[in-house]
Amino acid sequence: MRIAFCSDILPPVADGVTRTLSELAPALLAEGEEFLFISAMRPHPSLPWRDRVHCIPNVPFPFYRSYRMGVPLGLGADEALDRFAPDVIHVVTPSLLGLYGVRYGERRGVPVVASFHTNFVSLFSYYGLGLLEHLGLFLMRRFYNRCSATLAPSRTTAAELRAAGIRNVTLWWRGVDHRRFAPGFRSEALRARAGAGDAPVLLYVGRLAREKNLDYLVTAVHELEGRGTAFRLVIAGEGPMREELAARLPRAHFTGHLRQDLLAAWYASADLFLF
Repeated sequence: MRIAFCSDILPPVADGVTRTLSELAPALLAEGEEFLFISAMRPHPSLPWRDRVHCIPNVPFPFYRSYRMGVPLGLGADEALDRFAPDVIHVVTPSLLGLYGVRYGERRGVPVVASFHTNFVSLFSYYGLGLLEHLGLFLMRRFYNRCSATLAPSRTTAAELRAAGIRNVTLWWRGVDHRRFAPGFRSEALRARAGAGDAPVLLYVGRLAREKNLDYLVTAVHELEGRGTAFRLVIAGEGPMREELAARLPRAHFTGHLRQDLLAAWYASADLFLF
């Protein structure tokens, strides 16, 4: 099968989308499948599939200036896709690039599937744009209903998409590699580095961004501290709220972005995962 992906972001950006792509692309290579990425970003030079990326012009993403959003101007993307002749188009984000992928599929008679990673409509209320939610929901529903299928990562997300009026929703599970993530990677040295001692370690892993409901985390931590509960909070990840969280949670241990082996060790070394 020949698969064309439309994805604004690629590694080395670190988030859930690129984590999925980082696992998917090598698996496709191993299976001998042909694929091409149309993207706003150049892949990391170390990636073995870096020559399977066609880059297009881009602009900063409105909510995250460090992200780029593809703007498929001119005929370059059309020509790249025509040469590749995909059997299916996989749209990763409902952006200008994603819309381009949907339209290309419609024009060329190529089926389009979309994977759902981020509820962009939910971001509006976090950034003072709550009045746009109804319009955003309408556009989101219209976008995904033009696709042959929408892949949801969980039953909860699938139910939310169906409730929003999106048809042809199916599950695309994310597996966990038990060889990498296992209790045997627990590290007392890692716990000591965070100053945990014998206290339970509470672990948060993810982007440090407003839409992750981290204000709720701050409130919960302050309540535990007020009760005199002994614990050590470890926050793994990066994002625009890093400095604010460091000021509001001065006792927390911030790891920054972690390599996968260290992330696995922290999962194994924590006593409670905050999600």
